[in-house]
Amino acid sequence: GVFALVTGLSVADAFYLAVVITTTVGYGDLTPVLPATKLFTAFYALLSVAVVSTRLGSLLSALFDQTNRRLEDLRRRRIVKMATKKRGAEEETAEEGLKEECGKAWRV
Repeated sequence: GVFALVTGLSVADAFYLAVVITTTVGYGDLTPVLPATKLFTAFYALLSVAVVSTRLGSLLSALFDQTNRRLEDLRRRRIVKMATKKRGAEEETAEEGLKEECGKAWRV
């Protein structure tokens, strides 16, 4: 669109050049010649790299947040499971002690 109009390239060549600039590959097979197209291309390169970096950062941040939430959930589940097992073992020990005490009382 706009890149093709400003640089005078075909839509396909403008798209190709935009991708090459945005990905910072810089093959050099298409280069701006006129001062106005050089200025526009420089501005486009800075803007596109900034936009891609920002979006990629947001995506990675969301992925890390989701992973951290899942890990925290797993930790909580593990802690609850361990506490439940411990409480169950304590209850069994208390129940055995109670049975012993009752048994002593009834064995008279």
